[in-house]
Amino acid sequence: ASGTPLASLSDIHLAVDLDEGDQLAPIKARIAHSAVVDTIAIGLAVRCKPEYLERLRQANILLADSFEH
Repeated sequence: ASGTPLASLSDIHLAVDLDEGDQLAPIKARIAHSAVVDTIAIGLAVRCKPEYLERLRQANILLADSFEH
C-alpha cells in the first residue's frame, strides 16, 4: 500500500490501495495483488520469448487440473 515502509524502500512501487474498513477488504486485496502479479508475468512472457508463453500456458493447465480434482 502507499505510505508504507516497504513502499518507501521500493525502487518501483505498484500500489494496491483499498478501503481497509470494508469487510471484504482482505479478499479484494488478494484479488487485486493477484491481478497485478498476473499482469506482470504475462507482460514479461510476451516481451521475452514465445517459450515463456508456452511455460505460462503449461502452468495454467497444471493449476486448472489441480483445482478440478
